Order: sequence, then C-alpha cells, then structure tokens
Amino acid sequence: MSSSQDDTLAMVQIYPTKLHLSKLKGKCNDVYSYLATAQHTKFTVTPLHTKEEFLLYNNTVSHGGEPWCLQAGKPTFHKMATWWSSKANGKTIFYKLPEHFAIYHKKWVDKRN
Repeated sequence: MSSSQDDTLAMVQIYPTKLHLSKLKGKCNDVYSYLATAQHTKFTVTPLHTKEEFLLYNNTVSHGGEPWCLQAGKPTFHKMATWWSSKANGKTIFYKLPEHFAIYHKKWVDKRN
C-alpha cells in the first residue's frame, strides 16, 4: 500500500464519512446541540450528511467560481472549510474540517467518473 493510500485510510478512520446518531433521552435530547456542546463549537462539526450539504458541495465544486474552488482540480480544502463555516446554520449545514472535504471530494470525483 502506498503512503497516499495509508494517509487516506488513516483519515477515514479518524474522520468517518457516515454519521451514526443515536437517540438521546432526558434534558439534552437534541444530538446536534449535545455534540456542539461537547465539541465547544457554535454548531456541530460533522462529515457531510444532510441533503442540503450534499447540494451545497455539488453546486459549489461543480460550478467553481470561488477563488479556492476552480472548475478543474481540487479545491483548497482549508479555505473551503472557512467559507463553509459562513454558510453553517446548525440545522441543515454544519461546520466541516478540511479533512471532511478531502475525503468526500475523492468519493465525489469517483462518483462523477
């Protein structure tokens, strides 16, 4: 296995692409509020998982236009994460790490091909 494959495998293990949310009971039964509190963030940091997030990603990356996102080539993921944070609302769009975008981008490119 190459170093690049090792790095991708390690990132998938650290930053999963599927979000498994369980039901909470009691005073704090909103999973997103609970995670945001645990992460010490305004909104939860999650992998892409909502329909709105997939649409935002696809529309942005496939059309380009942003300085960090050219139509050809990979987006600059750390700049994308900063831009994405300005779109986060804590209901349908959540904070992302650059690693979330790097992992999802590979899947997105594979699916498009």
